[in-house]
Amino acid sequence: MRISAYINFIKKIAFDFKAALFGSNEFPYDKRSESSLAYAINYEFALENPQKFYPHFDETGIPIANYLNSGFQYNPTRIASYALANYNRAIFNSDEKSRQIFLNIAKWFVNQPENLFYYNYNYESLKAPWISCMAQGQGISVLCRAYLFTKDEKYLQAAKKAIKPFKITTEKGGLLSYFEEKWPILEEFPFKDNPWHVLNGFLYAVIGILELLEIDNTVLPESDIKILLETAQRGELWTHDDWTTYDLQTFKTEIRNTATVNYHRVHIAQYKYLAHKFPDMQFVKWMNKWEGNYNNVSKRLKALKNKIRFRIKNPASRF
Repeated sequence: MRISAYINFIKKIAFDFKAALFGSNEFPYDKRSESSLAYAINYEFALENPQKFYPHFDETGIPIANYLNSGFQYNPTRIASYALANYNRAIFNSDEKSRQIFLNIAKWFVNQPENLFYYNYNYESLKAPWISCMAQGQGISVLCRAYLFTKDEKYLQAAKKAIKPFKITTEKGGLLSYFEEKWPILEEFPFKDNPWHVLNGFLYAVIGILELLEIDNTVLPESDIKILLETAQRGELWTHDDWTTYDLQTFKTEIRNTATVNYHRVHIAQYKYLAHKFPDMQFVKWMNKWEGNYNNVSKRLKALKNKIRFRIKNPASRF
C-alpha cells in the first residue's frame, strides 16, 4: 500500500469511528422538499467544506475527482450532488451565484453523448466507460430542475433520454437486473454476473424517475415504476443486525456488507422521501426502524464493528 493510500485509509477509519461514536451531520433529509422543488437530500454540508468534498474543478467550473489509481476523473454523481446542493441554496437563499453554478453543471449533463453519464475509469470487472443507475438518476434530477428553472425543452428531452438504460438489462448493456430472478433492481455497478444490488444507488435512480414522472408521466409505464417501488420498499432485504447494508452481495452469508453511518443516513433520507410520496407502503416502517437504530450509539458502534469485519474479509477496491 502506498503511503498516500495508507494515510487515506487511516483517515477513513478515524472518520467512521467518530461518526459511530458521535453521529454525523451529513446527508440529512431536507423536509423542505415536501413543499418545494428542493432536492430531498441536503448537501449543504458539502458546500460548507469544499476542500474536503470539491477540492478540484476543471477550467469550466465542473468538479473533478483525483483518484489514487486513475488520476483526475469526472465523477457524474459528485458533479450532480454539487449541482443539487447549489440548486437548494439558490432557491432558498435567492443566491444568483449558486443558480449560475447549477445551470452551468446542468449544461454539462445535457451535453453528454446520448445523455449517458459515463465513468471513464475501470472498477472491479467494469471497464471504462461504464454507466450507473446512481449517475443516471441524479443526472435526471438535475435535468428536471434545469427544465423547471428555464422551461428550456432541451433539458426535459435529455432527462427522457437518460432514463433509457433503466429499461435495458445489464446483460444487454443497461442497468436493470433482478434479485432472486424476481425483484427488479437498478444497478449502481452494472456487473453482468453477481450484481451487488446497491441500495443507495437504486434509490437515487428511483427518485430521479419519480421526479421525471411528475413532469411527463409517459416516460415509464405505471406498472414498471410500481414493481420497482415494490422492490424498493422491501427494507428487510437490506437490513441485518439492526442496521442497513450497503448492498446484497453477501445476502446469504453471516458477514453482510454493513452500511457506514453516513450511508445509513442516506438510506434513511431516501426512505423519508419515498415515505412522504407513498405513506401506505412499507417505507415508513423501515425509515422509523433505521432512524431509531441510528439514534442509538451502541447500535452505531455495533454497525462499525460489523463493517470492519466485512472489510477484513473483503478489502475495498481503490480507484
